[in-house]
Amino acid sequence: MADAKVNLALKLEADRVESADYVLWALETHGETVVTRLETRPSPTVRPALADAGLAAPRVMIEWFHENVSRIRAELVKSGRVHRSAKIERASCWGRLEGAARTAGTAVSGVRDQFFSTYGEDFSLRLGFARQTPQRYVELQEYLGYLLERLSQPLDAMPEPAPGRLPIDVPAQVALIKPLYEEMKDARDCYHVARRETHAAMLQRNEAVESYDDDFPWLAGGFENLLRMAGLKPLAAAVRPSLRRKGLIALVAGEASEPDEPGGEDPVSDEEPTPPPAGDPTPEPAFGLAPVKSTSKEPASYDPVFEEPSDSEFAEIDSSLATG
Repeated sequence: MADAKVNLALKLEADRVESADYVLWALETHGETVVTRLETRPSPTVRPALADAGLAAPRVMIEWFHENVSRIRAELVKSGRVHRSAKIERASCWGRLEGAARTAGTAVSGVRDQFFSTYGEDFSLRLGFARQTPQRYVELQEYLGYLLERLSQPLDAMPEPAPGRLPIDVPAQVALIKPLYEEMKDARDCYHVARRETHAAMLQRNEAVESYDDDFPWLAGGFENLLRMAGLKPLAAAVRPSLRRKGLIALVAGEASEPDEPGGEDPVSDEEPTPPPAGDPTPEPAFGLAPVKSTSKEPASYDPVFEEPSDSEFAEIDSSLATG
């Protein structure tokens, strides 16, 4: 579903750009013809029509249409490019965060299993380990930070290790977990910045699209009127603003025939416009996770499925991190 929405957005943007490009091509290719015909062609209706419409001189109008279509096209293309670039950065940072979380979760699960096997579950849980490693990146990072804090403090007398087990070097375990925690923190910061920038870029793109859809129809419509008054009716039909799809011309929306198709030509037209290229009480875990009554152990491999938070979930996470 997400891919379909992305493809649709890209198609709509491409159609808008194609419409603007066609209008610009028509202005550049046939603008001089329009100016010549409207300024020199004798007609008892053209000049009064221009005056009644409050239009300036034809050449001024052509230049003004070209300037403004170029402007809104550039703003649309730029906002789309910035949004796509932000989405790529967001995907890259999420991939980094997902990998860092998986690596850190796997490592800390292994350390927990060593403590459980060597010193037993009761002591390990009181020390700060959780029976199950969190599978959401925010909870996992908080868990790692808490565990590092607990293991870095002077510990009470350690119990004797289980028969056949060697004592665990706690500082060595801290040295193992700490860089993984730091990498995960950096990856999280990268992701959160990218996520916020993607949202801002999306808002800018939506604003550019809205502005384009407001301005383009009357720019294209004004040019259409000039073309009709100049007798270029097939081209006017092509650049007519679409009645069904915002921001498109009739030709791109499939509402008009190609301007070089026969029929409907102005009798005085000597040009054919062509389109552009297209048990015991269970000790509470110090971390505060709900105790698990079952004594079955977690699988040896830590293989969670990390999913990006929704917009509302992310806003809550980001706000809690900012205020925390």
